[in-house]
Amino acid sequence: MRGRSGCLSWQKPLASEAGTAMVIALLTIVVMVLLTAALVVASMTETFNAQTAEDSARAFLVADAAAAHAIASLRLDPDWSDNDWDPARPGVQNCNGSNQNRYLYDAIGGRCMGPAVRYPDRGGWVVTPAGGGEPSQPACAAASVSRVGTGPGQLPESQEIGTYTVEVLGQPEAGKIRLRAVGRVGRAVRGFEFTIQRVTPADFVSYSALRVDATRVGNGTFRIHGSVYVRGDWEFKGNSQQLNDRPISESDTQDPVYDNQTFVCGNLVLQGNAQIGMPAAPMLGVHIAGRRIDRGGAAEVHALLQDTAVPDIQLADVFRAIKCVRGV
Repeated sequence: MRGRSGCLSWQKPLASEAGTAMVIALLTIVVMVLLTAALVVASMTETFNAQTAEDSARAFLVADAAAAHAIASLRLDPDWSDNDWDPARPGVQNCNGSNQNRYLYDAIGGRCMGPAVRYPDRGGWVVTPAGGGEPSQPACAAASVSRVGTGPGQLPESQEIGTYTVEVLGQPEAGKIRLRAVGRVGRAVRGFEFTIQRVTPADFVSYSALRVDATRVGNGTFRIHGSVYVRGDWEFKGNSQQLNDRPISESDTQDPVYDNQTFVCGNLVLQGNAQIGMPAAPMLGVHIAGRRIDRGGAAEVHALLQDTAVPDIQLADVFRAIKCVRGV
C-alpha cells in the first residue's frame, strides 16, 4: 500500500505540468496567429495606401491633361461667353448636366467634357509644331491648334487610365472663363480650378512697359518701368534697367513687388551693367525662349521664376491692331 500511494503522489506533478504546457502552447499559437494577422493587415494597408497614392497622382495628371485639352479647345472658340463654340450647329449648344453642372464643350472632339469622359479614349490629334515650320518665325511663335479632319480611332477600354470632367464656373465673358478640371482614377479624385484669359495685341500694349526713360547718357542705356514682350532677340546693355515698380491691375497691391514680367521670344543678350529686376523687387518671371547670353560686365537678373515658356502673341495687320487698341 505504501508503494502504491508513493506512485500516485509521483504522478500528480506530471499531470499538472502537462496542463501548463498545453496552456503555454495555446497562448503561443494565439500570439503567432495575432502576429500573422497583424502582418497581413499591415501589408494590405500598405498596398492599399500605395495604390491610393498612385491613383491620386494619376488622377491629378488626368485633370492636368483635361485642362490642357480645354485650353486647346478654347483656342478654336471665337466667343467664350456662349460656351457653344459654334452656335449654328444644333445639338452641341447645351452642355448642362442633370445636376446643373455646366460642362465645357470640346471643340476638338465635338462633344461635352462631362459628366465622365474616358481618358484616353482616342489617339492624339496632329497639330502644327511651334514656329509653323518656318525658320523666319521666332521659336515661341506657335501656330494655332486646328482640328485635322476626324481624329484617330477609338482606343480599347483596356488602355483607359481614368475619366475627367471640365466644368464652367460662373458666367464666362468674351475673353475670360473660369474652369474646374477633375480627374478620377480608381478611388482617387483630384482636381483644380483655373482661369483662362485670351490675350490680344491690345492687352499686351497696355500690359507692357509704361514708359521708357532714355534721358540718361550712355550707349543704349535706358530704363523700363513695367513688363516687356520682345518677339525677337533683346540686347540689353549699358546701365539699362527694367524695374518691377508698376502695378498691373487693381489687385496687384504687393508694393513694392508687383507682377511685371519679361518675355523674350529669341535670345536675351546682356552686356555691361544691365539689370532686370532688383533684389528687393524681383520680376514675377523672366521667360526666354532662346538663350541667355552674357557678354561681359556685371549684368544681373532678379526674378522669382525663370523658364523658357513664352506665349505666342499673334499680331494682326496694322489697321486691325489700331482698331483693337482703340477697343473697336
